[in-house]
Amino acid sequence: MLNRDPIFLNCFTQGGSNILWNIVVSHSGVASPSTEMHSCFENGVNFGMGKNRRPLSWINFSWSGLALLALTRQPRFFDVRNVKPRRAISLLSQRIIDAGLFAAKQKSIEEPGFRYKDENNLYSAEELRGCRLCAKGNNGLIFINHVLRDMYPSARFIAMSRHPLPVYESWSRRRIVASPEEFCGLYNPIAERMLKEQRSDDCMLIRFEDLLADPIGAARGVYGFAGLRFEVLRRIRLKAKKHYRGDGTYGTDLKEGEYYWFRFEELQAYLESGVSRRHVEALDPGAAQAVLERTRSVREKLGYADNV
Repeated sequence: MLNRDPIFLNCFTQGGSNILWNIVVSHSGVASPSTEMHSCFENGVNFGMGKNRRPLSWINFSWSGLALLALTRQPRFFDVRNVKPRRAISLLSQRIIDAGLFAAKQKSIEEPGFRYKDENNLYSAEELRGCRLCAKGNNGLIFINHVLRDMYPSARFIAMSRHPLPVYESWSRRRIVASPEEFCGLYNPIAERMLKEQRSDDCMLIRFEDLLADPIGAARGVYGFAGLRFEVLRRIRLKAKKHYRGDGTYGTDLKEGEYYWFRFEELQAYLESGVSRRHVEALDPGAAQAVLERTRSVREKLGYADNV
């Protein structure tokens, strides 16, 4: 395979995945495609979540996506809403996936936020070739981990959970789901799979809430698990995104979509630990109670109480 010792992230959409993603790729020895993993393999099926689900069109096809569709006969292999385990695939299909991820990593040299190996220095094409791949596969893509393990025996998988209430508020506001029932039909199997994956030596499960409470401690733990030297890190890169701020407004004080490099002592102030509570305050009480009831079993396993 072209990619050596890759790192795969399994999170929820609107579950803090961009923070974890950027923490990992802040290491100069790690590089990533500028998009999530499913976007590298379009085959005409709507792979994304909500407003990101592209309409069925030949424009959305990629050659690798078409080849995988023909070879695997699994049109929803990279569909993030597919919460069922995928069937094993052939060596040829594995090599197509490997080549597609490698090419997407190399293409990141064209992306403003991904071509920097630190605050001031750009990657060269040769440096990118030698970087470890970090790929984000949110939601239902946790169900392809067994395929990725077969491809990459030395891979590391990092899953991150988040309390269901703020995730539901985000999905509902963005019209990703239409009801608590639809939400729980996705959240529960993904969260259960995270717990199952955690039992493998190559998988680490963290909680978004713990990352917010101690971002540097969480980063040290993730780096240690992935075999990355934390000591070489001087700053951590994050992407400015809208969020619920301390005054209750929704927005960002920085330029949305831009990437900023934070000193360690700046990170805690930027990552507001009360953001989940403000999500919950925006919820309809009846909908919140329905989500709590339907997620009770998996919440207890993850250590989440009814309140945030």
